[in-house]
Amino acid sequence: MIESTYKSSATKSEKENAEAQMAPKADKILALFLTFIAMVLSGGRQYWESHGGIPEAIGGGIGGLLMSLIPVGLCQIRSKFRNEKSRYKIFLWSVSIVCTLSVVGFLQLFMLTNKA
Repeated sequence: MIESTYKSSATKSEKENAEAQMAPKADKILALFLTFIAMVLSGGRQYWESHGGIPEAIGGGIGGLLMSLIPVGLCQIRSKFRNEKSRYKIFLWSVSIVCTLSVVGFLQLFMLTNKA
C-alpha cells in the first residue's frame, strides 16, 4: 500500500516535471510574434508622429518592448511568479496590452490626420 502510494506520487511529479520542461512552443512563438508587432506598431506610431524621425521610431520600438518587460520584472519579486510558465503568461498579457494600445493610438492618430 505504501509502495503504491509512493509510486503514484512519483509518477505525478514526473509528469509535472515533464510538462514544466516542455514549455509550449506555441506560447514562445506567440510571444515573439506579439513582441515584434508591438515594437513595429510603437515604432511606426512614433515615426508617423515625428513626421519621419528615425531615432524617434527606434525609441518607440524599444519603448514598446520595455513596457512589456517591466511587469514581468516586477512580478519576479514574488516567488510564486518565478517560473517560466508564469513569466510567459505575464509577458503575453503585457505585450498584448501594449499591442492593443498601439493599435488604438495608431487609429486615433489616423483619425486626427484625416480630419485636418
